[in-house]
Amino acid sequence: MSIGAVDRINKPWGYEFRVSLGTNLSLTYLTLYPGSQTSLHCHPQKTTSLTAISGIGTIRFLKDSIEFSSGTSFMVRNGLFHQIVNSGQENLVVLEFENPSDAMDLVRLEDEYGRSLKSYELKSESNSQNETEEKFFHFIANGGAWSNSETEIMIISPKNSERSFIDDAVYAVLEGGLRDRISNSLILREGDCTSSSTIQRLIGLFEWDPTTKLLQIKKKVM
Repeated sequence: MSIGAVDRINKPWGYEFRVSLGTNLSLTYLTLYPGSQTSLHCHPQKTTSLTAISGIGTIRFLKDSIEFSSGTSFMVRNGLFHQIVNSGQENLVVLEFENPSDAMDLVRLEDEYGRSLKSYELKSESNSQNETEEKFFHFIANGGAWSNSETEIMIISPKNSERSFIDDAVYAVLEGGLRDRISNSLILREGDCTSSSTIQRLIGLFEWDPTTKLLQIKKKVM
């Protein structure tokens, strides 16, 4: 698929690479250093999905939190305050999809690095990627498969006749989505992330848009 320039943005908690996947969708590849955390923030307009592909951590909200590790995913509705925390001893790597794509749609409530109520950082001049990161963005652009030490990822094109999805896998919509035949509305749209079991329940009543491409994310069996 066609992707935009891969921009590196340095952060006090690590760094991220942000890339446009089309008019409405962007993908951010976040790396959080051990013991670090993002700001407690929300996105008033856009919906985001977060999927861990390496490391362990926590997603905190205003009143509670959930554990977060390789192969797990969480959809963040617009306006929901959330914070990613690296609680492990290794880097925490997270894929974040945003729809619509708007880096400035950000409100910070709390931040241990002094960025409360400040806007999104500007692009860093550095655009260095390690070998794993280079291979990831080559994979996103060209398809096939990619893996790191903890996670295996493939790009697949589902058909309406298919009902078999890998157990315990997470699926993110890169293009197209799952459509209601009556209203023609997308039940799953670009950037949405969900489990195999949820898709198995939906595909009996809804159909895949012909353009659909999915990111299949599966934790490796250790």
